[in-house]
Amino acid sequence: MTKRLIINVLLAYILLTLIILIRDYIQIDIIHDNSVFSGTFLEYITGDLIMITLIIPTMFSIFVLVPYNILILKIKGLRLIYKILLFEVILIFMFCLMGTFTNVWSTPYWLNIKYFICFLPISAIFSSIIHIAVDKNID
Repeated sequence: MTKRLIINVLLAYILLTLIILIRDYIQIDIIHDNSVFSGTFLEYITGDLIMITLIIPTMFSIFVLVPYNILILKIKGLRLIYKILLFEVILIFMFCLMGTFTNVWSTPYWLNIKYFICFLPISAIFSSIIHIAVDKNID
């Protein structure tokens, strides 16, 4: 159980933070998309450091990783593909739940399908790492 906890903390606070930083670096500095932030990437990082390194990973741990791990521990013997799909379903559910409180649903529904496709690599990476590092040794 401690190995599962350590892996989840590393995934949330290191891997997720790196994914967010790489995505934002590409969007701000390489593509020069000013819809996210109108300054440089360094200004963006210094302004949102607490949000990127603490708040988002904590929320991801509580609302995504904890339910995923509870379901994985309750449902024994799942193959990796089902774990990836389970992680995807949790991400989609959290996105839809978040969409009721934010402005996600103001755009047409079919334009939000891109988020579901973007969640698939993330769910594959996270659930594969948990499967290989923790679940493979238990099974």
